[in-house]
Amino acid sequence: MAPQISWDPRVGTDVIRILYTGGRHERIGGRYYLVPPMDPSARQVVRNLYAILRPFAHARGLGQVYLNPVDFVLGSDDVIQPDLVFIRTEHVSTERLRLRAWAPDLIIKAIMPQERDLALAKVRLCETYLIPDYWLVDPVQQQIEVLRLTSSGNLESTTLRRHLNDTLVCSQPQGLQIPLAEVFD
Repeated sequence: MAPQISWDPRVGTDVIRILYTGGRHERIGGRYYLVPPMDPSARQVVRNLYAILRPFAHARGLGQVYLNPVDFVLGSDDVIQPDLVFIRTEHVSTERLRLRAWAPDLIIKAIMPQERDLALAKVRLCETYLIPDYWLVDPVQQQIEVLRLTSSGNLESTTLRRHLNDTLVCSQPQGLQIPLAEVFD
């Protein structure tokens, strides 16, 4: 059965602009956003994280790591394209993959200064869809803001910095420790 498509005249201009300009786009709270192209330094940081996360998760059978661009349909009004996503094995199924209805356990977004507002708009999604971890990776400041969903349903924020030789202790995938020097080399 084909999915139902509804037309909302309030977003018509946004849709036309996105189709005309091309590129990556997201829908958050029913509003369309054009995602700017990734800066080379951000792309390198994302590649570094992928090179750390994927082998760790794969070797232990912990889950799948997806590199952008992949649409994640969280709800009818929320479709995002994170830079990296980790999904635990128990949340990956053939049916979910076919329907593109994934439940991410970790979302990673490399942000440039002009993208901070869009990235912060996604924080609400973590609470709404119970996404345990959301990392905002800032290649300019060489820091990672880790937002973790607590048992009470609130997000707890911790900022780690390369110049302090911080190490990120991951809850998703569990057991992984990442020295920030390896991320921002």
